[in-house]
Amino acid sequence: MECYRHKKVETNVRCGKCDKPICPKCMIPGPAGMRCPDCASLRSTALYQIHPARLALATVVGLVVGVFGAFACSLLTFWVIFAGPIYGGVVAEAILRASGRKRGLMLEVIGVGSIVVGYILVLLPTLIALFSPPATPAAPGIDPGLAWGITSTVWHLIGAALAISACYGRLKYR
Repeated sequence: MECYRHKKVETNVRCGKCDKPICPKCMIPGPAGMRCPDCASLRSTALYQIHPARLALATVVGLVVGVFGAFACSLLTFWVIFAGPIYGGVVAEAILRASGRKRGLMLEVIGVGSIVVGYILVLLPTLIALFSPPATPAAPGIDPGLAWGITSTVWHLIGAALAISACYGRLKYR
């Protein structure tokens, strides 16, 4: 017996639904045995099909919550260790609700991207101040403003990493 799609391949396996002979290349595991590609439902579930309007709404909501949350976390230093994962979870939940509880790679990108955009907006003034030349010549020694800027930037990066991991973990569905 030969595969119905590959005429030169011999097989003894048949589709569990339509009874066509199928080769190992064509076999798709189904709920009750092997299926041919015609009978196997290869469509994605409705969970991953997001309407473009819902996707746009999730993007806007994610950016708003991401930016406001990053500014709120920028007021914390050490405590961002606890607030970062909460912030990431809030961003993910806002995106899930705006998308109608859908899942998918695009929503993961929106979630992580909104946190990154929020932290870029928060860190931009600090980075500009750190890398711009001083207006007056500095006295020898460590500038306290520079030390504070570097310390706060490190805490912001730790908070961003914790928020991103929490957001991604909440949005991932695999």
